[in-house]
Amino acid sequence: MKKSKLTIALLSLAGLGLIASVNKPVFTSVVATDIEWPSVGTVDSASTMKSTWHSTAYGFKRISDRAVAVTGSSGWGYRCTYGVGFTGDTFTLELDMSSYNKGDFLSLFFNNSEGLYGTESGCTMAMDVLPHAYPESNPHDYLVTLNKGAASSHNLSIDAWMADSHAQTGWLGAYNGLVVTATDDILTIGFEKRSDGYVDISLNDITVTILQSDIISELASTWYLGFGTGGNGGTNHFVVNRAEDATLASYYADGGTYYTAKTAITNFMTAYNAAGDIETYEEYETLQTLGTAVDTSGLSGIDVAYLAVENFNAAMTNLETIRQTKWPSGAPTVSSFTIGGTYETEFVEGEYFDDSGMTVVANLSDGNTREVTEYTLSPSVDTALTTDVTAITLSYVYRGNTYTTQIPVNVIERMSFTKVSSVSELVLGSKVVLIVENSGTYYSMGTISSGSRQATAITLESDGSYIGRSESAIMTLGSGSIFSQTGNTYSLYDEEVGYIYGTTEVILGCENITESNVPNANYAWSISIASDGAASILSGGTSNKYIRLDGTSYFEGLSSETIENTSDVAIYQYVPTTTTIDMFVNEFLEETGKVCDLSGSTSVEELNAAITASQTKFAELSTEDQAIVKAGDNTALTMLGKALARYDYIFSVYGEDADLRPEFIGRGIQANSARYNGIIASEDVAPTLIVGLTGAVAIGLTIAFILNKKPSKRKEQ
Repeated sequence: MKKSKLTIALLSLAGLGLIASVNKPVFTSVVATDIEWPSVGTVDSASTMKSTWHSTAYGFKRISDRAVAVTGSSGWGYRCTYGVGFTGDTFTLELDMSSYNKGDFLSLFFNNSEGLYGTESGCTMAMDVLPHAYPESNPHDYLVTLNKGAASSHNLSIDAWMADSHAQTGWLGAYNGLVVTATDDILTIGFEKRSDGYVDISLNDITVTILQSDIISELASTWYLGFGTGGNGGTNHFVVNRAEDATLASYYADGGTYYTAKTAITNFMTAYNAAGDIETYEEYETLQTLGTAVDTSGLSGIDVAYLAVENFNAAMTNLETIRQTKWPSGAPTVSSFTIGGTYETEFVEGEYFDDSGMTVVANLSDGNTREVTEYTLSPSVDTALTTDVTAITLSYVYRGNTYTTQIPVNVIERMSFTKVSSVSELVLGSKVVLIVENSGTYYSMGTISSGSRQATAITLESDGSYIGRSESAIMTLGSGSIFSQTGNTYSLYDEEVGYIYGTTEVILGCENITESNVPNANYAWSISIASDGAASILSGGTSNKYIRLDGTSYFEGLSSETIENTSDVAIYQYVPTTTTIDMFVNEFLEETGKVCDLSGSTSVEELNAAITASQTKFAELSTEDQAIVKAGDNTALTMLGKALARYDYIFSVYGEDADLRPEFIGRGIQANSARYNGIIASEDVAPTLIVGLTGAVAIGLTIAFILNKKPSKRKEQ
């Protein structure tokens, strides 16, 4: 059984009037093997086709936006009507003839009323398209007849049509028409009603002008297109594109109601089907946004069916169910951040925070997480850090709200340490780092580990200086006199762990001073420096330990400076350009400690000398630092608090002595007041004074000393 397959494209435009030519539309052939042909007698809900006659002889199925696949039973006289009536003076019809065989034909009927009559006389105009030659001769030639249906005579040819040079007569003994070669088997048929009473009918590049009255007595405002098929026995197939009037042309145009709705539905359903399980609010929101962009209100019933709007509505209902289940209160918020990756948190002022290796994850209130790459930092990565910066603030905008978190950082003062070549260069209150050179590598005394101090590899600057960093033990050089020591002795204080002291073992102790260890001379270090910068740092008391580098791992307290595989230590010092509170406090404790000892031989003259030296240092402080000292708490377990306790004691007990220099800090100390931290002084009592060191670490130090005055100037209590 032979099948005849046909594809037709039809375009009708209303109200165009006279146009210069019939434009060929863009046409894409439907390959018959791609079509699932409908069964005879069936019509789907999306199809525009219907069968006015012979309803059981045809089947219709919508296969694209405009195209309907038709299955028909071959037979002379079988007819079907295509679509609703339409208006217009112009149309273009395009046929795909690639599957035609000799003996197949398609008839086109144009009628003033819906339905087809039993004879061609009921048609305004009829056109038959048939293969003209055997395939072995010229398979691309087709015969197109044009008949007027005003008379009952079968196949009444129109003279003007047959007057064209392409006309042939007597083909198959009955058909007269134009022979046209259809390149690639595509045949374009055009119709245009002109304003001068003529009609232009074209076949590909052939145009024939015919008086309208010869073919159409009256062109009604609404007319219909019908099809008839016949020829070879059995079933034949063809595809017809939708017939359109001006309204439907606009409806189906790009940007029109149909394609706007189709594009929106397609975008939504594609995303919806690809989404799988919807886990995040962003996934839901994306689909919701796509869904709300769909407007189906203007779609015709057949297009509602064809575009499966029912499936779209079900998907939107399911989407809302998911929202109510997972996010009943609306969009989630950021509950916290997880900061990971590699990034530095220890800086020297003037350096920059680097987030290039940092990862940021926002933890949401619904339990989901999202990687964050768009965030801001304050200070930014382009801003040099200062010592007042304790954290980098990360800000992230999520769903219009700004969320922040803090990345703690430690920014230390930019201190350039230079090697000390003489003890005379040491300055009380300065910062020092102990550094050793071993086989070309430099090590600083670093963090505490199992009682000893780790050796940390460092890099010196090109000028031989060292820029102090937090991994090194940056210590405050203090006076040894606060430990009841005399002579050229010093204390080494690490703000993180306390004082460095020598022990009877190889370890270097690190702890805060208490009553029990105040008399221990191991906390005071005797320092001497050779001409090559090698420092001999020896603890006092019974331990007699030297600070040295043992190999390349630890700084230890060793009993000798000649132990094999140990290295000499050099002192690198940073002295601020201006006097600091630490420097003033150490100066005050040093100077007053020289005369406030256990000998009981203090005189006002000696006390005045110590006060004068301290007053000079105080005058060098900035106005802000002077205010800090003046308002300081003499009960605080800091070096400043302990120095103020001693200061308040001196001016409280000796304040009435006319020879004593005036109180220079301006703390308002009254003679015989209790401002000296609640200590009662008498000739027979050794007052206890708590002395310590500036810093966040609280330290307690008790030192017994007696301040004796000349008997003639001492007020009895």
